[in-house]
Amino acid sequence: MASRALNQDEISFIHEAAQFLDNPGFAIHAMNLLGQPLDALQKQLPEPLREKISELVNKTLQTALMAAIQTVNPGNKLHPSWNEGLEGTRKSGRLHTATVAVTGAMGGLFGLLALPFELPISTTMMLRGISDVAAQWGMDLEDPEVQLQCLYVFTLGSLETVEDDDVDSKYLSSRLAFDQMIRAASTYVAKQSAKEILRAFDTGAAPALMRLVARIARSFELALTEKLVAESIPLVGAIGGATINALFCDYFVEAARYHFGLLYLEKIHGWDAIQTEYEMKEAVGV
Repeated sequence: MASRALNQDEISFIHEAAQFLDNPGFAIHAMNLLGQPLDALQKQLPEPLREKISELVNKTLQTALMAAIQTVNPGNKLHPSWNEGLEGTRKSGRLHTATVAVTGAMGGLFGLLALPFELPISTTMMLRGISDVAAQWGMDLEDPEVQLQCLYVFTLGSLETVEDDDVDSKYLSSRLAFDQMIRAASTYVAKQSAKEILRAFDTGAAPALMRLVARIARSFELALTEKLVAESIPLVGAIGGATINALFCDYFVEAARYHFGLLYLEKIHGWDAIQTEYEMKEAVGV
């Protein structure tokens, strides 16, 4: 039950979230900023390379999750006010963005050859930026469900629908579908040590967790492919890679800001109140 009515600042935030989360993803944001068309470049990556990227993305997300579990900073255990959370998340992610820009410069210099080295580093740093945003909203980073919610943010980078998938690309529908997978996977994570989880990835002993990571990887792969295509635009070598990586990180940190901000509001007002206001914004043509 909601303890009080939504105030105007909270309503405005929900409307901003709907505008951001239910509109085209990273690629469109990047292309708008760079002033370049994406359509002609979309099919540039050959199928064998896409398959290699799929394998790399799945392994990278596993590695990033393990790093988050093993080195988690409990962060903000207090209950921030709405204004504190809003202001704190505006400042989050700058250090992570700078670091990811450096790894993007490496990608700009060495191209796809650098991807197996650059992607794990940049993804882990982005996950730390996402986690920092979650902590600013008062989320408990030691909670496995929060850790997996951080990983879920990587699905918010592309609105393309994954083939043969029953998960709607719209944010609220996606949330409902993923929440079930996150709860099942977090139950497993809560009972295992980091070493046991790592072993389970290798042996296939954690089907709920593996299914969740694989599904997140499929969405993240779409956004990553868009990033690689954007990086192929002849900007200025390494500067181009740094620019795209900074945009990539900024996008996910901003997605985290809205995602965890909505979770914060749901704790206060309940899912129904937030859903109603969110869908009201959708109805008027977001």
